[in-house]
Amino acid sequence: KTYSAKNSGRLELAEDIAGSANTLKTRVLVNRLWSYVFGRGIVATTDNFGRLGKKPTHPELLDYLALDFEKNDWSIKTSLKQMVMSRTFRSAGLAAAGVTEKDPGNAYYSFFTPRRLDAEVIKDSVNFLAKENFERSVYQKVIRNQLDPFLTTFNLPIPTTTISKRDSTNIPAQALSMMNGEFVQTASREWGLRVNKATEGMSVAGKIDAFFWDAYARPASEEERASLVAYFDSIGDPDTAMENIAFALMNTKEFMYLY
Repeated sequence: KTYSAKNSGRLELAEDIAGSANTLKTRVLVNRLWSYVFGRGIVATTDNFGRLGKKPTHPELLDYLALDFEKNDWSIKTSLKQMVMSRTFRSAGLAAAGVTEKDPGNAYYSFFTPRRLDAEVIKDSVNFLAKENFERSVYQKVIRNQLDPFLTTFNLPIPTTTISKRDSTNIPAQALSMMNGEFVQTASREWGLRVNKATEGMSVAGKIDAFFWDAYARPASEEERASLVAYFDSIGDPDTAMENIAFALMNTKEFMYLY
């Protein structure tokens, strides 16, 4: 389309993009929301809906979400709420027998695909356990030539570029950051001291359950509780035992992954 030569044409372009004649805009937006919630978009190529992009696995669902998004006054919160309360999101993270052979990439969502949390969420989760008050990572100042090494290790995008979907790698530096990094070691020490103080007078089993409720929002299983109680009893210093247990619970898949 050719715009008037009198102006730059940017206003006309913006009006065409947001206008009622363009039905693609809401599909692109809700597809990105879906990708954020489920780890993969209904259109896998979130920044390419053209001929070179992937075809939608559920075109009718994409149309429904787009129309519903417009009907609800373009409310991102409403759309996200609808997605996370769906049966698809609340499905178990384990595939039934034979499913992975028929649908290796789980494109048809017969189960919830486990995925690692974003870099900021991992860091905030560690800080949440260690401190009563902390500044969330999303609000921290970003200096483009001095990026936070912990966040970049867990695939924080470089702020000089734009991306529609974050990478999610699995590299040795991530495990080393959690196991050897000063940030996690300090946080586990602070968390252990905090739980020990909050559970003063309680049994060791009660302390273990407090750890699990903090980290995983569930009680420890009998096997987990028995194993950690035995470990606690084998360590002469209670503070050291609490710190080591806190450190071990932070270094688990359950802590860093959404199942």
